[in-house]
Amino acid sequence: MYLSTTGCLSEGTIRTKARWKWRESRWKRKIDSEKIEMYYNEMKNEYGLEINVFTYTTLIGIYGKMNDTEAVEYFIKEMQDNNIKFTKATYTALINFHGMIRHDWLQVQTLVHEMEKNRIKKDLIKLMELPGLSGYEDRVRKDLNQKLKDIGVATSTDRLGNLLATFPGEGPSIMLFTHMDQLGFIIRKIEVDGLLRIERLGGVPERALASQKVLIPIESGTDIPGVIANKSHHATSLDEKYTVLPYKDLFIDVGLTSEKDVMLAGIKVGSPVVFQPNAFELQQDRLAGTSIDDRAGSVSYTHLTLPTILLV
Repeated sequence: MYLSTTGCLSEGTIRTKARWKWRESRWKRKIDSEKIEMYYNEMKNEYGLEINVFTYTTLIGIYGKMNDTEAVEYFIKEMQDNNIKFTKATYTALINFHGMIRHDWLQVQTLVHEMEKNRIKKDLIKLMELPGLSGYEDRVRKDLNQKLKDIGVATSTDRLGNLLATFPGEGPSIMLFTHMDQLGFIIRKIEVDGLLRIERLGGVPERALASQKVLIPIESGTDIPGVIANKSHHATSLDEKYTVLPYKDLFIDVGLTSEKDVMLAGIKVGSPVVFQPNAFELQQDRLAGTSIDDRAGSVSYTHLTLPTILLV
C-alpha cells in the first residue's frame, strides 16, 4: 500500500493512473501519417493481409482526427468497393469526424439516420430468422419483449400470448397492432417409415410447397430441418408434370426412418412446422425472406416512441 494526501492507494491504482498519463502524452504527440501509410501498404501489398472493418475504422478515426477528408473518403470508398459493412464503431468515428472536426451537422444527421436504418435492418433479419408459427410465437415474443425492455418500455403478456407495451405520453391514446406469427403447418400424422403428413395452418399456397425446406421447432431440444418431398422430374408422367399436388398428399422427410425415431427426436402429432427461416438483402436496401409479413411491422415498434401497441 502507498500513502497519499487523499488516503491509501493500491499499487494497481498507481499503475492504472500511470498508464492513462502515458496514453494522454502519446495522443498529444504528432501523428506520423507516413508510418501509418507505410504499415497500411505493407499489410495490403507486401504481405497480402486482408484489411478488415476494424482496421478501416481505426484508419478513419486517425485520419479524421487529422482532418484529412481525402484519406477518410478514400477508406470509405475502399470499404464500399470491398463490400465491408460499417459497424457501430465505424459510424462513431465518422460522426466524430464530421461533428467534432468539420462541424458538418447535416452530414452527422445523415450518418445517424443511416446507422439507425442499418440497425432496423439487422434487427428485422434476426427476427425473420426466428420460427414463430401461429400459437407458437414464444421465441419471437421473447426477442421483442427484450428489445422493448432495453429501451425502457414496460410490457405485459395476456393469456393468449399477446405482447402489450405502453409508451407514456400526453394526448389521446392510439393503439397500433401487428402480428408476430407466420404461416406454416402442423404435423397431422407420423407414418411408420418416419415420413410426416401435414395440415396447413394459414393460407399456404399449395403450388409453392413442393421441395421447400422446412423447420420443425423443438420446444426442449435441437430444431429439426426437413424437406417437403417431391418426385423427380424424370420419374413423373406427363400429366403429373403439370399437376399441383394437394397438401394432404405431400409429406415431409427429416431423414429419420421410423415412427419411433421421429418420436425420440421430439416430433409428435401437433408439432409446428415452418418454412426454413431465411432473410437476405436485395438491392437498394430491400429485404426478402420468410415471415417478413409481419415481422417488419413488429420490429418497427422497437425503434419508435409510440403511444400504445399490441403485438398478436
